[in-house]
Amino acid sequence: MLAVARSALEKDYRVHLMAFGDDGKVQSMDISLLDPGADDERLSGWGGLTGYTSKIAETVRKAVNEAGA
Repeated sequence: MLAVARSALEKDYRVHLMAFGDDGKVQSMDISLLDPGADDERLSGWGGLTGYTSKIAETVRKAVNEAGA
C-alpha cells in the first residue's frame, strides 16, 4: 500500500469541468485549482466546496454555542 500511495503522490492530476455552453456544445474547463474564492461560480462551487465548508462552519458554531450555554 505504501508504494501505491507514494506513486499516487508523485503524479500530476488535473480536474476538468465539462458543461454545455450557450451554443449547446460541451465545453471543457481546467478547474484543477478548485479555488473556492474564484469569481467564476463553476470553479468556486464545484463539488459543493463552499457549501460543504459552510455547513461544517455552521455545525461547529452551533456546537460551541450549545457548549457555552
